[in-house]
Amino acid sequence: MNTTGIVLVTDAITAMGLPIGSYKVGQQEFEVTPEGRAFVLGTKTLIGSIVTMDKCVKHFLEATNCSTEEALEAGTRHPAEMLGIAAQKGTLDYNSDADFILLDDELNVQATYIAGELVWDKVKGNHDKRAIQRKGISGFKDIV
Repeated sequence: MNTTGIVLVTDAITAMGLPIGSYKVGQQEFEVTPEGRAFVLGTKTLIGSIVTMDKCVKHFLEATNCSTEEALEAGTRHPAEMLGIAAQKGTLDYNSDADFILLDDELNVQATYIAGELVWDKVKGNHDKRAIQRKGISGFKDIV
């Protein structure tokens, strides 16, 4: 399969990454289920996608039988190229932003780095809110 030019995206809402439970973001009350879905609280009406990029990459890998490298490039390098930001994102080349994740052999996220600084670690299970704020990441405050 030719994966050149394939771009993986996720349209996940703020509920992405939240554990099972009930939440309120703005005026909207919703629940995250054990099946990994987000519904308007007390209904079966989906409020949006909560799929993460690592799950998109894994699904693409399984569905296409492409290589791990091709699947990862479809979720990193190709989107950066399409957006015209490949010099800063989607690469670890010299002078790039050094935003990256560490994955295990099953492509599960183990750690997240922004500008080369650890902001989340699966083992510790915490977010470094100060590092995230220093990096100027908007919207993240809603879920941490």
